[in-house]
Amino acid sequence: MSSTKVKNLVGQVLANRYRILEPLGSGTMGSVFKAEHIHMKKTVAVKVLHATHVKDPEVVERFQREAQAAANIEHPNICSASDFGAQGDTYFLVMEFLNGRPLHDILKEEESFTELRTLHLIKQICAGLERAHEMGVVHRDLKPENVMIVQREQDPDFVKITDFGVAQVRLFKDAARLTQAGVVYGSPLYMSPEQAGGKEVDHRADLYSVGIMMYEMLTGKMPFYAKSLTVVLNMHISDPPPPFRVANPQKLIDLELEEITMRLLAKRKEERFQTASELYDALIRVERRLLGTDKPVQKKEQQGVGRALFVSAVLVLSAVLLVWALGQLDINKITQGSETTEQSPGELLAAERKQLEDSPEFQTVQTRIHEDIKAGLQDLDDWTLENAQNAHAHFLNGSLHAVHDEWDHAFVSFAEAIKLDPRYRTDRELLDHVMRRFEVTRDEQAAEAQAFLNEHIQRDALSRLAALAEHHQLKKIRVRALTHMEDTGLFQELEEWNQLTIRLRHAIECEENRKYIVRIGELGDSRALAALQRFNAMPRNRCDGEDCWGCLREDLRLAIARLKGEEAPAD
Repeated sequence: MSSTKVKNLVGQVLANRYRILEPLGSGTMGSVFKAEHIHMKKTVAVKVLHATHVKDPEVVERFQREAQAAANIEHPNICSASDFGAQGDTYFLVMEFLNGRPLHDILKEEESFTELRTLHLIKQICAGLERAHEMGVVHRDLKPENVMIVQREQDPDFVKITDFGVAQVRLFKDAARLTQAGVVYGSPLYMSPEQAGGKEVDHRADLYSVGIMMYEMLTGKMPFYAKSLTVVLNMHISDPPPPFRVANPQKLIDLELEEITMRLLAKRKEERFQTASELYDALIRVERRLLGTDKPVQKKEQQGVGRALFVSAVLVLSAVLLVWALGQLDINKITQGSETTEQSPGELLAAERKQLEDSPEFQTVQTRIHEDIKAGLQDLDDWTLENAQNAHAHFLNGSLHAVHDEWDHAFVSFAEAIKLDPRYRTDRELLDHVMRRFEVTRDEQAAEAQAFLNEHIQRDALSRLAALAEHHQLKKIRVRALTHMEDTGLFQELEEWNQLTIRLRHAIECEENRKYIVRIGELGDSRALAALQRFNAMPRNRCDGEDCWGCLREDLRLAIARLKGEEAPAD
């Protein structure tokens, strides 16, 4: 849209209610204006499709899809849309007005961010993406220009994801297919390998783009950059990203954050984090560890990759509870050598592990892995043999091999750790590794984790399996978790309310769903309320514009009221 046409819109009223106040910016698809809803006296943003696009049905359709995506996702970290329409040949989209700055502008000024600030921002992006992906929306153009940073209450770094203009939208059953193999959509510097190759994309393309942004936030550099578009696309497809120490030799960056970033940038989407929620959980673990240390930024020589979480106060507390529950620690040995100060079981457990991690030998191994993965892992194996009777040495060995996708070796090491110290059956980080393998899309790879669970862990993973069966974004993983619990007899060990909420998530037919909803209401356990509310919140226009679950709304209303302890309101 020319500057003259932009100026001509200022002062106009669209659809008898939106007065255009001033231009805010312009992109390839349209221009954005600050506007006022003249009846509600509310400031909004209005995006107007460029006049050059109004004769292109596909672009107009995309513009409408952007409106549908932004209007239906409904998440605090997504810029919401409230209206869409046309006045003459002017198509417009009304959105939430954001008084903030694009992440791109902030990065340009500050070059790179601290680890904790990066974690804070990426976590919010993950939260918004999780909801978008759950709704069937893949953004496909995530980049710092499309991430707004605004002030919200006490948070000056509140994230809002914007611009779903090239999003892949599957909100409605009859949605037209706008994504075509062989067509490249997105911004080259942040584009996934599958996008760069014009191949089919899914939600994991967004996670790759998150990896590019995370790399940029931490190092201040782009992993792939060239003046030629073709060269950049080929770099995404075939070149490995430079290690952080190459991108920014002057900055010491947490090793585990680098590993997370590199996993996001895997060429094969099957090797990345499979969901935004899985990535979010990994970021939370790193954040807790960093907040639990005395040093704001650890030097590389001091960083623990696998077991550093035990240093944090959170996991010290977890270890206390764990040892108390199992009753396997000799308290007399704990207090030996101190008459005035007793060490708790958890403090001793954490101290023993930290002592091993901080040993010069293990620090040397970690440095070696960072410099040369293959040689470093061989040094790790040699070090583990020297500490063959130490369960934690085998745990660290398994963790580092798992991080580098050497799963056969990792599972052998984890099994040895459990053999030497059965407490590792309930170790949270060991379970994190195993469940990460359980959640991969390829069945033959997940089978390794299933076999390990069967032989070494079983019911200690029950809560994890139940959560996957009910909440995982991918149906395939939900089915795998439920089938595993049923085949091993673990499902019957769940409380009835949890069995019912899982069955409700997997049910297809109306009467089958009704059976579970009614029984949940009869049971009256408020812990099942979230499952009913999630079901009830499903859009009511997905079946050719009709409510797919209209047959269940009354049963849902009654059951929700029962679980809230309320008298069911009349219609």
